Amino acid sequence: MPESPRWLALQGRDQEALSIVEQIEGEVAKPHAIPSVTEDKLAAVNVAGKSSVGTLFSPAYWRTTLMLWLLWFLGMFGYYGLFAWLPSLLVKAGHSMVKSFLYVVIMQLAYIPNQIACAYGMDKYGRKRLLTANLLLAGIATVLFGWALGLGALAIGQVVFLGVVTSFFVSGVWGITYTYTPELYPTGVRVTGTSMAATCSRVGSMLAPLVIGYALNFVGVTGAIAIVAGAFILAGIVVAILGRETRGQSLQ
Repeated sequence: MPESPRWLALQGRDQEALSIVEQIEGEVAKPHAIPSVTEDKLAAVNVAGKSSVGTLFSPAYWRTTLMLWLLWFLGMFGYYGLFAWLPSLLVKAGHSMVKSFLYVVIMQLAYIPNQIACAYGMDKYGRKRLLTANLLLAGIATVLFGWALGLGALAIGQVVFLGVVTSFFVSGVWGITYTYTPELYPTGVRVTGTSMAATCSRVGSMLAPLVIGYALNFVGVTGAIAIVAGAFILAGIVVAILGRETRGQSLQ
């Protein structure tokens, strides 16, 4: 995979950037005609000056940075808080360990269809709108799933179905987040901003099993899962308030 010509230009390595662009143009020119370059087009893609880590906290990007840090932290907290403990939660609800793992596998299969649906939906309906919807619906589905587990009165098929619905919406969160995050920063700090947001997710994934395990002893299955649901819903509210749409926009 070639280096980003825009990044090379930012580093003053113009000849290397030109070489890569010419190579890409040569490949594109085989099946398609390349339109002429105008002054307006040059102005639209003009390479700005170098960026620094401080750009993440500048007036133009601090809201984006805050939103992404909370999104990745809360989203991964919810994911690991639910799925890391899911076999144990099912066992605690009265199901055998072997069957509990089978049920978890069935629930995880729901990841596939929503990943495909979101790949299409992001370009049709927008990243922010679809991400917010999946986060809020993941929270609601998690509440219902926790209620079904804690109640213990529903048939296992009904419990698994609610788990499948929950997994379905959680999968959409990550399918969109990995696309949405790098689109929110300029080239100079795109990788830095994305990796720092992902670092917050690691903190969330480490804390979640500890917090949920501790909560199980004090508030039970329903209460522990309510914490997970709260993380998804809070993330959805954060994205709705602080996020901005990137669908159809030219990346800076």
